[in-house]
Amino acid sequence: MELRLALVCYGGSSLAVYMHGVTKELHRLVKGSALLEAGEGDTATPSERVYGRLLDELAERSGEQLRTGSPYSPSLPPGSNAASRKNAYNSVFGPQLKAILSGKKPVPAAFKQRRAKRKREAGSQQAMRKKIVNWALWGCTNSGRIGYSQNGTVRLGALGAPGSLPLATDCSAFATLCYCWAGAPNPNGTGVYDARQPAYTGSMLDRCRRIPKSAAKPGDLVVWTPPGRGQHVCVVVAAGPDPMLVSHGSDSGPNRLRFSAEDAYQRRHGHGNAVWLSAF
Repeated sequence: MELRLALVCYGGSSLAVYMHGVTKELHRLVKGSALLEAGEGDTATPSERVYGRLLDELAERSGEQLRTGSPYSPSLPPGSNAASRKNAYNSVFGPQLKAILSGKKPVPAAFKQRRAKRKREAGSQQAMRKKIVNWALWGCTNSGRIGYSQNGTVRLGALGAPGSLPLATDCSAFATLCYCWAGAPNPNGTGVYDARQPAYTGSMLDRCRRIPKSAAKPGDLVVWTPPGRGQHVCVVVAAGPDPMLVSHGSDSGPNRLRFSAEDAYQRRHGHGNAVWLSAF
């Protein structure tokens, strides 16, 4: 019988220590099991040997062979011989990986390509986030020329004209403009930016990924509810225990303020739940 488990760690950077400890112990368990299965238990570290002995003891009590694997291990057909199992485990936790990590063996080309892709994507995301923040702060600088309007034919009229002034828009449309002008993913849907498509707090709640407050980064969003489809949205321009936001909710134009100040206002008006969102 095969039982597959998925590990989920909740929390932001403040909980990284516990996450590191949990994942490290699980890694030792899987590696110890793999080395034992491959007949190389003598190469395991003391912690890995303890996990291996624990699995053996549990196997004796249950009468079942207990081994742990990794979702990255190749799937082996029933009846695979010891050599094929050893090669499979080596591809993940055995001598091959050890040789790569020690520099004795070059990193496979496919791994290098994936790493380069991740670095490009991370750099691109950082650049987009910075542009979102810059456009939000641009709104504060030009608050005297930015009015408030929920008129459907006006609020998104500047989608294709970055930096247009004067401007009349509402909170969700202003956030959408910041994202569009930054070349960032559409926080309202998977398609291209289109003034004819939904662009309000409800579509943001539908489209974006929910995140904890501690994980919010510059360029993310925070929406207040109730109602269930959202009442107000702000753009995060600086992270931290009390993130700095840009809020556009009146004819006075966009303004910078701390989350605590906006949250207190929203709570006084019956919107006491802040939902943190990321479109990335």
